[in-house]
Amino acid sequence: VAPHIHDNERVFVIISDALRFEAGAELRERLDARANGSATISPLVANMPTYTQLGMASLLPHKTLTIAPNGTVLADGEPTNGLTNRIKILQKFEPEAVAFRFDEISSWTRATADEQLKGKRLVYVYHDAIDATGDSVKSERETYAAVERAMTELGKLVDLLSRWQAKRIFITADHGFLYQNSKVENAE
Repeated sequence: VAPHIHDNERVFVIISDALRFEAGAELRERLDARANGSATISPLVANMPTYTQLGMASLLPHKTLTIAPNGTVLADGEPTNGLTNRIKILQKFEPEAVAFRFDEISSWTRATADEQLKGKRLVYVYHDAIDATGDSVKSERETYAAVERAMTELGKLVDLLSRWQAKRIFITADHGFLYQNSKVENAE
């Protein structure tokens, strides 16, 4: 992301919680089929183990990540949990950075977007459709529907950002997910 910010571009980074690579590949196909841009995909290596707090922290600018005794992930000694802490970390890297939740930004009018994004060079958008569904035993069977919903929402968000003249949009994930209908045996 850094080279594009230094090229005076406004950069959007959309982080979709638990978006697996395979879903990302399908999303890339959908986005690339549009007439108003092109999409590429690149695999990245995740932290091990992969879970939301560590994955979200790893997507913030930092030199070192540590885990405090209470389990909080720290980026260069700063807590990474919560939107407020993440914005502070982003602004140390780029003073004109901001972050929003998908549910907030997706309902904006053009005037609201102009007001909220004026002068901002780095914009993080946190999207949580998949992990919010699959995290519960009661709803984990709905994970595939949540993946489809996530891809639809991400496509609409890209459309929205494009109407706001976004030129560079990165979509990434903090981690993927494992899904099975039956118990995983030790031998597996």
